[in-house]
Amino acid sequence: MEREDPKFSSEILRADFRPVYERELQALYHQVVWKNNSLHVLSKLASFPFELLRPMDHTCWSLIISAAYEAVVLGLNRLLTDRTKGTLTLERFAKTVESGIASEDEQRAFRTTLDAVRTRHNPDSVLAKLKDYRDKLVAHVKRVAGAGGKSASIDPVTLADLNSACSLMNDLFQVVAFDAGYGFLFDEYDPRTIRPEGTDHSSDLDRLIKWLASESDLLKMPEEQPDYWPFHRENLSAEQLKTMNQYRRLLGWSELPSTE
Repeated sequence: MEREDPKFSSEILRADFRPVYERELQALYHQVVWKNNSLHVLSKLASFPFELLRPMDHTCWSLIISAAYEAVVLGLNRLLTDRTKGTLTLERFAKTVESGIASEDEQRAFRTTLDAVRTRHNPDSVLAKLKDYRDKLVAHVKRVAGAGGKSASIDPVTLADLNSACSLMNDLFQVVAFDAGYGFLFDEYDPRTIRPEGTDHSSDLDRLIKWLASESDLLKMPEEQPDYWPFHRENLSAEQLKTMNQYRRLLGWSELPSTE
């Protein structure tokens, strides 16, 4: 995730502004990296079929996933929607960067690039949902209306919404960093990381998912309880069997036939 110092930014920024720029850029970069990696972990864990493969552990992992979800919601709001005075957000930093650009022509070009990012993402709807959810359920708990009153509805924020907001965050950061080539995932999670041949490329998260699958009584049932498996198989849907085969393939185990 290292980068070379961007000559382009040094050329267009006022000399007196550069120390402030580098300091605040690095502070934002730290936040952006943690949000990307937190969302990566959350997405992996949330996609694991705990109810099917690890029903006895479902409560514990639901709490872990919920805590990660709220942390991502708070973190994305911190960088994208926070209006508290004195806070550092990507939009506020973008305005500061614009004012620190020496040339008016370069300022206009910078604004044009920012506007293109906003237009491409069209973020108003997702950011409104994100802020509403944060304000009413995560950072605060909105009081329920009394008898005869009307409770305000809160739209759920999905993983797709979080990914959309994260994509906006990344693109805004790349603009204020003058496309200096920053990476946002830790090396072990980044598929672009070059690793020596013959080594295990699995991340700690990959190994965790494999361990969760390998200890599933249901996945092991065809081999460990062959007499009982045909009867249990009758209660599984085609989709559930498909999910089982997905994780059996992950573990290098033989696939189960769709019909028996």
